[in-house]
Amino acid sequence: MTDTAAIPMQTLLELKDASTCPPSQRIVTAHPLFPDASLETTWNNGKICVYSGPDSSPRILHASFAIHADISAVVWTSFEDAPHHSVLCALLHTTQICIWDVYPQQSEASFSLPAEGWTISLPFECSNILAIQGRGILLQRLEYAEDEETAVDGFILKSPPTATRRVISAVPSLFSLTHPLQDVLPVCLMSKTGMDCPPVTDVHEKWTWMGTVQGEEPLLLVLSYHTLQKRHRLWEVRDAPPPPREPAVYEQARFPAHDDLMVFDMDLLGSSQLTPFASRQEALADALGLRRSPRKADTAYLSPRPRGSSTSESPFAPLHARLALELLYSSPVQLEVESSFLVSNTSATSNSVLCCVSPDSSAKILQFWSIERDASNVVKVVSYPSIACLGALPLQTIPESIEVLIHRVDGTLSCFRAWHLISDCSVPDRVLSMQDPFLDRVTLTLQNADRRIRTKLSLKIDTDLLTDRVLKTLDAAFEWLASKQEGKEHQYRILALKIRADCYRLATKVASTFVAMEHVLVALAKFEWYGSFASENSTGGDLSVWERLLASDCHRKFEQCGYETPLSKHTSVASISGIQDFSTETASLSIHFMKSESLSGLFPCVFDHFHLLYEDMKLTKSQGVDAASVKRLLAKLCHAFPDRTSLNILKFRGFYEAEFGANVSYQPRAGTNVSTSGSPVLSSLADNEQVPSIFAWFEKRMSGDLRDVKPFGFPSYPLCSHFVKTNSLVRIAEVLFPLNGKRNGQDVISRILTEGHTSVFELSESFPPGFVLPMLEVLKKFRDLSDISNEEMRSWTPQSWKLVGREDISMNLAQQRDAISQTDLFERWKGGLLEKMIEEIDAKTFTDTDMDGLVPLELSSALLFPEDNRIHEATRLLRSSRPMFLKVARAVELNDHDFERLKQKRLHSLILRSLALPVGRGMLTIGNLEPIPAEPLPVPELCLRGRVPPTNAGITLDLTDSPSDLRVWPEFHNGVAAGLRLPSKNDSSDLHISRTWIIYNKPPPYKEQTTEGAEPNTEILFKNHSHGGVLLALGLRGHLTALEMSDLYEYLTQGTVTTTVGILLGLAADKRGSCDIAVSKMLCLHIPSLIPQHFSAVDVASTVQSAAILGTGLLFQGSSHRMMTEFLLNEIGKRPDSDASTFDRESYNLVCGIALGMVNLCLSDQSGGIDRAAGLADLHLEERLHKYVVGGVDKEERERTREANDRFSLPSTVHGGDNEKCSTIHEGDLINTEVTSPGATLALGLMHMKSGNHTLASALALPDTHFLLEFVRPDLLTYRIIARSLILWDDVVPSIEWIESQVPSVVNKAYALMRTMAKRATEGKAPLATDNVEKNFDRRATRQIYVHSIAGACFGMGLRFAGTGNKDAQKAIEYFVLELYALRESKDPVAVASKPELQILETALGCAAISLAMVMAGSGDINCLKVFKMLRWRCDEEARYGFHMICGMAIGLLFLGGGTGTLGREPEDIAVLLVSFFPRFPSTTSDNQCHLQPLRHLYALAVKRQEVRAVDVDSGKDVAIQLEIWSDDCADPDCVTVPALLRNSDCERQEIQIASPEYFPLKLRFKDHQRCSTIFVKKRSTPLDALQSCQSVSTACGSLLSSTRSRTSVSLDRILLAENGNTDNVLLSLLEGCLLKDTDGSLPLILSLCRGGTTADLKRNYRLLESYIRKRSQWGEKTTGSDELFLLFLRESMNRSME
Repeated sequence: MTDTAAIPMQTLLELKDASTCPPSQRIVTAHPLFPDASLETTWNNGKICVYSGPDSSPRILHASFAIHADISAVVWTSFEDAPHHSVLCALLHTTQICIWDVYPQQSEASFSLPAEGWTISLPFECSNILAIQGRGILLQRLEYAEDEETAVDGFILKSPPTATRRVISAVPSLFSLTHPLQDVLPVCLMSKTGMDCPPVTDVHEKWTWMGTVQGEEPLLLVLSYHTLQKRHRLWEVRDAPPPPREPAVYEQARFPAHDDLMVFDMDLLGSSQLTPFASRQEALADALGLRRSPRKADTAYLSPRPRGSSTSESPFAPLHARLALELLYSSPVQLEVESSFLVSNTSATSNSVLCCVSPDSSAKILQFWSIERDASNVVKVVSYPSIACLGALPLQTIPESIEVLIHRVDGTLSCFRAWHLISDCSVPDRVLSMQDPFLDRVTLTLQNADRRIRTKLSLKIDTDLLTDRVLKTLDAAFEWLASKQEGKEHQYRILALKIRADCYRLATKVASTFVAMEHVLVALAKFEWYGSFASENSTGGDLSVWERLLASDCHRKFEQCGYETPLSKHTSVASISGIQDFSTETASLSIHFMKSESLSGLFPCVFDHFHLLYEDMKLTKSQGVDAASVKRLLAKLCHAFPDRTSLNILKFRGFYEAEFGANVSYQPRAGTNVSTSGSPVLSSLADNEQVPSIFAWFEKRMSGDLRDVKPFGFPSYPLCSHFVKTNSLVRIAEVLFPLNGKRNGQDVISRILTEGHTSVFELSESFPPGFVLPMLEVLKKFRDLSDISNEEMRSWTPQSWKLVGREDISMNLAQQRDAISQTDLFERWKGGLLEKMIEEIDAKTFTDTDMDGLVPLELSSALLFPEDNRIHEATRLLRSSRPMFLKVARAVELNDHDFERLKQKRLHSLILRSLALPVGRGMLTIGNLEPIPAEPLPVPELCLRGRVPPTNAGITLDLTDSPSDLRVWPEFHNGVAAGLRLPSKNDSSDLHISRTWIIYNKPPPYKEQTTEGAEPNTEILFKNHSHGGVLLALGLRGHLTALEMSDLYEYLTQGTVTTTVGILLGLAADKRGSCDIAVSKMLCLHIPSLIPQHFSAVDVASTVQSAAILGTGLLFQGSSHRMMTEFLLNEIGKRPDSDASTFDRESYNLVCGIALGMVNLCLSDQSGGIDRAAGLADLHLEERLHKYVVGGVDKEERERTREANDRFSLPSTVHGGDNEKCSTIHEGDLINTEVTSPGATLALGLMHMKSGNHTLASALALPDTHFLLEFVRPDLLTYRIIARSLILWDDVVPSIEWIESQVPSVVNKAYALMRTMAKRATEGKAPLATDNVEKNFDRRATRQIYVHSIAGACFGMGLRFAGTGNKDAQKAIEYFVLELYALRESKDPVAVASKPELQILETALGCAAISLAMVMAGSGDINCLKVFKMLRWRCDEEARYGFHMICGMAIGLLFLGGGTGTLGREPEDIAVLLVSFFPRFPSTTSDNQCHLQPLRHLYALAVKRQEVRAVDVDSGKDVAIQLEIWSDDCADPDCVTVPALLRNSDCERQEIQIASPEYFPLKLRFKDHQRCSTIFVKKRSTPLDALQSCQSVSTACGSLLSSTRSRTSVSLDRILLAENGNTDNVLLSLLEGCLLKDTDGSLPLILSLCRGGTTADLKRNYRLLESYIRKRSQWGEKTTGSDELFLLFLRESMNRSME
């Protein structure tokens, strides 16, 4: 049967292929990935299947699992570490839990389950499992026979134990599993004190249901039923308290309620003796107080363990509970609950009602338990009367609300909110049963057993958003009424649901849900005011003539004839049957409820809320049509109210008619009596003096008349939070136009942000133009501030700057805080960079086939050097991975064999230069690679091939006559250059080089061939050498510490010499200055002098020893370590004690001196308040080092050697024999200064760097007579000059004169005399008389001393001005570079007379060149590049490998990092620069005699990235702008055009300013932005040239204003067209001129005003704009002469759009 007042349930589909499993073997749940979809899980016959839910047809199988065991229960749950990741859990046979991750793509969880499922064996038999969403599952233990010996509630029976009776320990009966990889733990009971929490032990307590009450703090509930006591209990699931220290949780149990019981020896953790092969389940069972005993012949189960069955302790620690239960409610009802679920309550939105369905004799009983929480979050459970039914299920009829669908005893369906009836439900046939509820859908089994349908019951009007919003406003009105009238809260909420039900029911009979809602609300309003339902005639009066025509019989016959009209389908009108039944069923549910509950005085409040909704909708530009519909509803409600003088109903009617310019004539029937029972309780219609209008209120607020301004809304109650736009505007207006008349712009911006408006565009789209323009004026004022202090910048949030339109400031601040990746503009910036690369990089060009990083470097550095191709030329000069261009002229008399030999000879010279280039390439490409973890490090090959023109035929170098170690160290350098491309650990905080990646790049170990005749695998050997270089580079970039100690041991024991050197130096560089003990031990094991002499001799390569020595200097840098200082000092003067110690002795002594200087770096510096030299005073460092410099007898070394021999000497095995001694070198008592002087000299310089100690500097002064100079080797003078430059740091002057002054005066005179004599001899002139007097000197020594002195002075100046780009230093050093170059290349007699040996000259030339490169590091100076190209041009047999290396290093240093890096000037930086560029260069590729080649790469420790580039925040691309850098003691700023390199300076930089007028002004403190290489800028909306043009147009149009006023009948368009010829152009220029100061915000705003709309909208917005422009001076804004012209333009534009 069908009730006219019942809600029709919508049939979705017929379930013909539904599951045949019984309800006990199937569950319907929400889909983990799609919350609006459902899943159906069934289990039967050893198979678990997951289908799509019953809402889909046909059913789709998602997953299927075959189980070879009985399936007891299946649930969906989630665990703690992934609360939103649902998994499927099944209880198998009672002893196993199997978990499947059916949808692994949900989210990332900490566990990864196998596809076949994760099986967990239980230490007990389980009877049931319950899902705790977010906390895992609960497991209830099966009841055993032994449990009968315990009393109710799990306690010992009152009868005392006898001698023949066992004492059974109370054991847990409820357990939890919170993670698949954790143990099953007991669940305990919460006590009042929170301490002494016993476990749940009562097996008769059956746990039947688990649910969650949503709220601020979700409430987990569990329902239990005691089978013996016949009562229900409701528990809250909480976290268990932390375990006590002593005793453990389950070591004893005390129950205060049963103190009279005789409990004997209640130790629950006594364990049985376990065998060594005891399983985990047995051990876990023993720890839980359970035992495994046979139940059948072939099975075993776990049961309570009797006392006395064990003699030893358990191997498991006590298992403490993770979850606890707290009792909330105990029900006296003795009916067992069949099903339970939570529904919404009527008292408050955060409360819920627990519905429990219990079987009765004839039907079922539905019980209601209200779960309420007070303000202190205390839970209270209240029981309400039950309802007899055949069944009940939860349904979500509206969002965030769950109702009850009850199957009544008579077979009908009814929808309840808790225990309150909302409406009956109509279905096609009698219902037999209900099942599978999900959201608003349920499956019904009708009286016809073969028919099952899926139906839907929803009170949500989701097809019409406007109707839904009006109904939500109605709910808000009732909520306010409920808050004011205690005791009637639930009546108002039920009435709101009944009104929804009436609207939903009526919407099925009319074409529009909004029309149905109109009829319902008008009917309710008439009922409230007139006391009876409206008659048919009055209701018909609500329909227009057109609607009556569409509902007439004539129109029905017209449609039956086959004619269709669009209006008949889409016009909102009731159908014919609906018109006939309208009078009896419009709002019957609501009216009957209002009658029964005696509700009155509702609709004044409802009307007020609807009016505020209308005002709120007027603030949204896109809701004009919806606002008109709400106006229609308000007009009908106005005419439904009586025309009483006490009401302002006539004002409201007039307001709506004036708003829309139409008269809506809906009058009540004449003669109708007004009901006295319907008088309003809260009548705002009577209280309000005028109709609230948000436009009028805002206009009055900003007009300046602040005395009568009241809060917007109705005086009866505050503005409801439901009206978001209105509330937001009112709150903004409070600070935009404050009552005191003093506006604070920062408060306005903060308030706009608080309201959720984050950009000007969003603000413009949120409100009409009349409201937005005053806000934009405030934003514009802060946007154009040219003097923004850094404190003010930091006080604002990034969102504030984004709203103002200064995203550049927020990005710069975020970059200073290392939080740039968290900003919303970061992806735009990254996207701009990617777009730039896609646009500018050709696919063929970008492919780095050489893998040397030079091609990407050219592209990334092109913006730094836009004038020419210098960066391309630098990469060409340093590329060693491509074949050499081999051009050899062939004489006529040469045969083919000789010509081939000539080509091989030429190719060998070119290849030698190519092998020396990787060191310079490493400087060029340092830090330009972003590594990919899944790909190996690209290492280019060293090409040993050439190509011969014109055919470009290939030719390979013949290595037959070459040494076997030709490629050893070049490959090492190549690996270092490849590794240095990685970003530094300090520069890139988000980069992490892992151990796995390093091992992944490790080549296979090289094994020597033991088979005779087998060719060695040289490629693997070369890869190992290259990998050794990579390891050094990883240490230099700070990534080598990722390796474990076992990895280092494997490298040191199985690697090559280059690998060992890379590991030792890399670790020392990575741990520089840390004095790390582990690294120190590793280094000391490779220094024979630190190994006890009674140990067996250790064969350590000389290169490894030198690397270990320098590693100690890096590791103990600046520490003044006593032991290391004494050791290194002794090693400088140590004599060779074996033949092995003579190899590379010069290099060893040099690194000893430099390491000593590093350990005691700046020893005389006491700026930190610590005198480090005090602890080393007894060593007499300066005296001994000076003796090593000038020579003499080393008494300390002789005494030390004698004592050591006496102490550690071993008895000779041969009579008359002696210990091992050196047989190749014999040194007497005098110090060999040829070996000790370089290291000792540099040690003194490093120890007293920047000290200005003239006394010490004088001790290192160069001899001033020819006689004394004969006792000093000329190249040692270079080191003295360098050391003096370090000591007298501030005395170094960047001039040619200073360099010349470093040459001894006698040498200067002698050298000048030699050149004069040669010149006069060339000219045929006789020598002067003075020339013969002073020519008694060694000319060869003079030449060598002169060039060495010049080289040393240039090197000292290079260190002093490293990275500064000092023009004077560049000019001075470049002068002597060209002089030495001319000396080498010139063949005239003067040059020949003053030219030293070629090797000495090239050494001095290389030293001067690298000095010039140090000064100009990273600058890419074109003149320096030309000089270096001239130096490297020579490539013949006389050119040595070392000179090629130093030329490549000079070019690489000139373009350091592709122009993005420079050199540091701190003492530790100067020390590594001295080591790297030490002026002794190798003669061959394997030469390490005087200087260790791997040390050439230590410069990487001094590289500082100081590139500055500007990025436009709008486009994300690099831009070229001009910056001003202000420094101390400088009146004028340094102007640079970025991108550029900031060079080092002696003045401290203070501030960076943007000097380009096209961009907004910005000031940054240099110390805050020092670590940031990017400056974000924002371009102005209008360029400077457009600014000037718009101002001129505005001035020209200003003269038209007076004539326009006099000719009011002529439009502004015609005037402008007549005088300027083009209306559109002039209007646009005028608009730009008036709004130039804020084009981004105001131009779209005004255009939106001028492009049209309703007449009322245009008029309202224009009135607001006019009022604000005329009153803007009152709020601190400037007025301009173009304001009147601007208003005239707006008026004309508005009139034009209205036409």
